[in-house]
This record gives sequence, structure tokens and C-alpha cells, in this order.
Amino acid sequence: MKKRKKIDPLDPGILHNPFLKISGELGLIRSVEVTLDDDSNKKSSQIDFSTTIEVIERVILRKEKKGRGGKTVTVLEIRPSDKVDLSVLSKRIKNAIGCGGKIEGTLIVLQGDIAGRVEEWFKSQGVPRITRG
Repeated sequence: MKKRKKIDPLDPGILHNPFLKISGELGLIRSVEVTLDDDSNKKSSQIDFSTTIEVIERVILRKEKKGRGGKTVTVLEIRPSDKVDLSVLSKRIKNAIGCGGKIEGTLIVLQGDIAGRVEEWFKSQGVPRITRG
């Protein structure tokens, strides 16, 4: 087991610290003013997905069970795979469909038998050729 990291309850770096206010009143530490800059805490989650979908010429969908402990997965083969950022596309598909998945080489593997839902999503995005294999 790993050792737990000890946290000082009087540390001013903790964002919500109920002990910080009373510790100053009791004379345990001098009062520390903590200000948060809202812009520095925000992560930029803006990703341009439009170029990813436009370069896809063909999508091959298939279901697999072999070598996956009896679980069914939906495998996507994107053509041309060298022009598409698979990590961005995978994230977008997983968010839209509501499933888990990963990238295995040049394939996107999605958890579950969701080939129909994925096919409908690609049609709505305007992909010209979708093959179920």
C-alpha cells in the first residue's frame, strides 16, 4: 500500500479550508489572504472537430468478441487513417454516443454492441461511406 500524503489543514493553498479563519483568531498562524484568478484555473477544452470529420472518406464498422473475455466491442476502421487525429475523433464519438473506448493502433474500439448508434452518428456528421463488416 502507498503511504498517504499528509495534508496540513492550515495550508493556505487549500481552496476550501474551514480551519483557516478560526486559526487566525486563535493565534495559531497569521492570517493569509488567498485570491483566486478565475482565468488561470480554467482549462481550455476548445477543440476544433470540423477538420477531423471532413477528411474521412470511409468508415468500416464491425463487432468483435474474440480475445475480449466474451465482451462485445464495436471496432471502427477510419480511412484514410493517416489524415485523421484518432484521439480527437475517439473523444468526440465517446462523448456523443455515451460509451467508453480506446485506440488500438489505427482502430478505435468502443465498448458494447453500439454499431447502429455509431452508424447513425457518422451519417449525421456527413461521412460519405459507412460499411458494416
